[in-house]
Amino acid sequence: MCVSSSNDFLSVRVSDPPAVEPVWQEVRQGLGRQVSMNCRVLRAHPSRVLRYEWRLGSRLLHAGTFDSRDDTDYTIRNLAREGYGEYTCDIINQAGPGRCTFLVTGETPPTPHHTHYITI
Repeated sequence: MCVSSSNDFLSVRVSDPPAVEPVWQEVRQGLGRQVSMNCRVLRAHPSRVLRYEWRLGSRLLHAGTFDSRDDTDYTIRNLAREGYGEYTCDIINQAGPGRCTFLVTGETPPTPHHTHYITI
C-alpha cells in the first residue's frame, strides 16, 4: 500500500498481486502424450501491464504479456521423461506475482488383479 499526503488531501493507493487459478494441480500423463496447462487471472489490481512467465524448475520456457485474454496456456506436445517435474506460471503486475503450479508426473500403472486359488 502506498500513502501520500499533502496539506489538503490524503490519498491511498492499494496494489495487489494477481489472484490466479489453479494454485496447484497434479497432471498425470504417459510418455509421448500431449500435456496442456492453463493459468487464469481471477483478479488483479492494477490490472494493466500483466505479464507471464512459464518455467520448469528454474528454466524459463515461455514469457509474454497479456492483451485482451485473462489466461495463458503452455502445451507439451510429446512428453519425454525430462518433461516430468514442477511447472510454474507466474502472472505478474507491479505489486508482484500470482503463481499457478503444475506437478507433471507419469501415469500410475494399472493395479494388477491377483487371482488366488484355494486347494481343497
